Amino acid sequence: MKKVLLALAAAVVSVSSAFAATVGDTYTKVASSADLTVGDEYIICYETNAMGGKNSSKSFYDNVADGVTINGDVAKIKNASVMSFTIVEGTAANTYAFKLEDGKFISCTSVANGNTDSADTLGETSNMNITLSSGVATIIFTKNSNNNSNKFQYNTSSPRFTNYKTGTQKNCTLYKKDSGGYTVLAPSIACADNVVTITNNEEGATVYYTTDGTTPDATSTLYTAPFAITETCTVKAVAIKDGESSIPTTYTATFVAPAEVEPFTSSIAAVDDVITAARGTEITFTSLHAAKIEAVIAIEGQDDATESVESDKFVYTVSEAASIMLTSYNVDGTQAHEALYEIALEAAPLCGEVVFNPASGSAVIAGSEVTITCENAAVITYFIEINGELGDAIEVEGSEAKVVVNEACTIHADAKNIDGVPSEAAEASYTIAEAPATGSAMFDFTDLEKTCDLHSGINVSDLPTATGSGINFGDYKGNFTNGVVTVSFAKGTNTSNGPRWWYSKNGYHVRMYANNTVTVTVNPGCEITSIEFTQGDDNDWAMGAGAPAGTWSGKTWTPTPAASAMMREAAKGVESVTFTPTGKTFFATMNVNYEQPTTGVGSVVVDDANAPVEYYNLQGVRVENPANGLYIRRQGNNVSKVFVR
Repeated sequence: MKKVLLALAAAVVSVSSAFAATVGDTYTKVASSADLTVGDEYIICYETNAMGGKNSSKSFYDNVADGVTINGDVAKIKNASVMSFTIVEGTAANTYAFKLEDGKFISCTSVANGNTDSADTLGETSNMNITLSSGVATIIFTKNSNNNSNKFQYNTSSPRFTNYKTGTQKNCTLYKKDSGGYTVLAPSIACADNVVTITNNEEGATVYYTTDGTTPDATSTLYTAPFAITETCTVKAVAIKDGESSIPTTYTATFVAPAEVEPFTSSIAAVDDVITAARGTEITFTSLHAAKIEAVIAIEGQDDATESVESDKFVYTVSEAASIMLTSYNVDGTQAHEALYEIALEAAPLCGEVVFNPASGSAVIAGSEVTITCENAAVITYFIEINGELGDAIEVEGSEAKVVVNEACTIHADAKNIDGVPSEAAEASYTIAEAPATGSAMFDFTDLEKTCDLHSGINVSDLPTATGSGINFGDYKGNFTNGVVTVSFAKGTNTSNGPRWWYSKNGYHVRMYANNTVTVTVNPGCEITSIEFTQGDDNDWAMGAGAPAGTWSGKTWTPTPAASAMMREAAKGVESVTFTPTGKTFFATMNVNYEQPTTGVGSVVVDDANAPVEYYNLQGVRVENPANGLYIRRQGNNVSKVFVR
């Protein structure tokens, strides 16, 4: 380790004077071993925390929180409790020791954490190895180094500055006291990507620097902007203001040789320098480690275009057959590699069939969307025919277009791929159906009389009145029915407790256990759109995990797909749903929202001609011999609306 001696080694060891950290004094960061000087005064810090005096009862040195102000590489004493020390030669070769203000030496006699003390005389327990990297100091007690794992560090909690062999402590920064009565703050120096940046920390000062290790002055190079280096060098800088100079800042700027630039490659393999690709394809050309790539693009019938990117990658999107001349450059601006590629056009995939959703012939509700899709299409063109009159053609880029239908119409459409090759034309016709009527049915288990009226087998007198008791729904036959909606409860499997109408101090509600079930059913032709649960003060809830396909918003369940059926043909929604809680669950009310058909005749599709035919009125009540009028017709699994004459 290089050391700069101010006096003979023997004389240094006997230094008896001590330096005191005084508020307002400035200290400069020790950036490298070359700046470490025996006999000078130092402080040790982690960020703005500084080492204070030795703890009176413990083997560590106190932390002076916010003890210094950091400005670049300069630390200014903010609190008189900050401890300063001189660096002296250790008793072993290539070692140092910290001599304190009271003449004692920091020492370590144990490998255990938190065992840093002070010794009256300089000995092997005070010997330290000190290495510096980018201003961060690694300090190791040589006698108790424990394979170099014991370090003098800062801890974020007590004990603070002391010896550590384990944990997440922080290496510190050494600051050396400015000498010569400097009043101008020293500049800071940094180097990244072989570019040196000097920061002026003194407002109104001018910065000068050298790169040969000599001390700069007002005749040296004026710093105006970051500069590049081509080899490792020692940069020194001073700030001069009103004829006063700062202490020099020294920094070793290490040159990192850039990786050698590699020849061009392409993301799509070239055959004899020819790349075949369809329009719209992105091709990435790479000259690894290049600082810049320049591309000259030649397309027949167009002027050559030149593009430049400060990167080792150039991305080209194929539009036409072209020639591309690529040139990559080194960091210093010299040319590295050239490559010439020919781009040949590949025929794009042909368009597939134009598809309408819903299919042609559907009855849709005014305001519904019809989706037109065509595989491999770059553009879809459609126009709408209403009462024999054709509207304007509309083009939509991509393979999908959406059309809002407000009245009976025919939609004509075709598509083209990226090369402009058209698909076969297609059309779809639609009629307008009235939107289904909506309704809701409330089951309020806190309202005894109204809810008992919905069940033929339960009377108000049957309900419990003792707190913590209930009646088991399984003891009664029949269901709760409100209009077109029926709710039924069951015990389920693998459980000894069934669902109950429960009474507690908070009133009446439903109490369910794991694996119990509650089933909601609407009359044929109707569709459940959502079910809303509410709770009282008993708020155990495990219904969500056991719910069927659908989505929850709070305690409101919506089936998948949602049963608003904007493009409803015949009953396609959810007619029945069963919930199975996974644990104890309470709820006070259930509100079932549904849709039911009004007018209009839907398509009749018979999949099972042998199944019996059933008719229901629009309220969901079965009719044995329907007279003239509109009915719901069910045959097998098919449901439709019909007008009987």
